[in-house]
Amino acid sequence: MALAASLGAGVWAGSVSEVDALLSEPMGFSADDVAAFRAGSAVIHTLDTPEHERIEHVSAVLLRVSAEEFVDRFRDIERFERGPGTPQIGRFSAQPRYADLASLTLPAADIEALRTCEPGDCDLKLSAEAMQRFRDEVDWSSPDAAEQAQRLMRQMILDLVLAYRAGHVRRRRRRPAARGYARRRPDRGRGAATRGRT
Repeated sequence: MALAASLGAGVWAGSVSEVDALLSEPMGFSADDVAAFRAGSAVIHTLDTPEHERIEHVSAVLLRVSAEEFVDRFRDIERFERGPGTPQIGRFSAQPRYADLASLTLPAADIEALRTCEPGDCDLKLSAEAMQRFRDEVDWSSPDAAEQAQRLMRQMILDLVLAYRAGHVRRRRRRPAARGYARRRPDRGRGAATRGRT
């Protein structure tokens, strides 16, 4: 999951030194990143994660809007995230369920790639376990193989969300449970990605 943070003069009421300390200490941005942020550029940093199958990023950008406007837009997460790079987006229920993912679909090219995905030779960003599930649980010779793959993809995303939430409660980690999903257009290759939000 990718976690995004946006900081701006109207949103963050702390001093310049407090903002710089937040970016550099807990988030791990370099001095050059902080300087670029101050100059108005968006910056991104990859975080260390305890699980290999999870990727987390933190990003920061200076927003010249009031705190009220930012919070209002952020709460409407579907409108906030929608754009050219996010062709599909939706929101999970308070108790995530399969029906929440009914409208999320993989493009035909991704479905075709799943047929031959192997560790080290796959156009999609999937774990070896996920690749194995697509090999074992989809009858690729069936006329409805594509729909089988779509259903399995939705179930796997739901499983990840439920496991994430369970871990969040069990470890009492101070981080948001996943509440939204989006399929994004990656810069390289193809694939589906999810993002957790409160």
